[in-house]
Amino acid sequence: MESALFISNARHLNLIENPQALKSWPSQVTAPPDMTFTRIYFGQEFCERAIPQIADVLQAMDLAHQQRKKFTLVTPYVTESGLKKLTNIFEQLQQIYPNCEVVVNDWGVLHLLRRQFPRLTPILGRLLNKMWRDPRIEFFLKEFSPEELQLFRTCGLASPYMQDLMKRLAVKRIEVDNLPQGLDPSLASWGFQVSLYLPFGCISTGRICFSGSWGLKPKEKFKANAQKCGQQCQSHWLEILEPACTKAKIKRILQKGNTLFYLQTNKFMEDVLSRSGDLGISRIIYQPTPL
Repeated sequence: MESALFISNARHLNLIENPQALKSWPSQVTAPPDMTFTRIYFGQEFCERAIPQIADVLQAMDLAHQQRKKFTLVTPYVTESGLKKLTNIFEQLQQIYPNCEVVVNDWGVLHLLRRQFPRLTPILGRLLNKMWRDPRIEFFLKEFSPEELQLFRTCGLASPYMQDLMKRLAVKRIEVDNLPQGLDPSLASWGFQVSLYLPFGCISTGRICFSGSWGLKPKEKFKANAQKCGQQCQSHWLEILEPACTKAKIKRILQKGNTLFYLQTNKFMEDVLSRSGDLGISRIIYQPTPL
């Protein structure tokens, strides 16, 4: 089992040398002392405004190699503006680190990699598997038949047609969340290498940012194409109380920036890790902060 440390902000690059250094938001989530990281994930899943600068990517990659760790670049869903930023990064990356892994959360980015940067290694990010992630489903699980429950545990990637498409796009690894309703028991049979995110799961995301609208004039709020960004997501978060969550699996529901997350209980994480071999999970991605 490979363990990767996800760093989403250049301010936290010191974690590459000392993963225990971050006393993290929002509940002091620090890396388990027995987890040895052999790979660094660096980048942003959810917002093109937070795509790192080329210099930050190169610094993260250099620090990872100094610590003899492998490197993976993470990218978000994007507009044409974000696509241009990523193109510039990919050009540098392919020259310096051919075969570098790139996590994609946008079909256009995947197409770009395949067409212009075939030497880079694409990974299908968790935002593209379209699994059901609403933690409120935990309250209703007993009402489902086994057949109904299975429908909530799978997605289009279980289809032979999608599996064939992924082969043509050179995708061999996919990423998933630890779902409140459980992962498909036959996940290993889908034919992919599988990575699992812990301890935060993604519920929903979108281009309109709640915290990014703070302090703006009413007519400037909640615009997908807003030009101003105060990076409030790096210092502020909201906790959402939801009675339908029993606390058996989901400890907290949180909003940070443009995305909702659920923080998993230790027991829930231990359960999925105990079945990781049967599920075909070969990599754990540990996220000290969700964004």
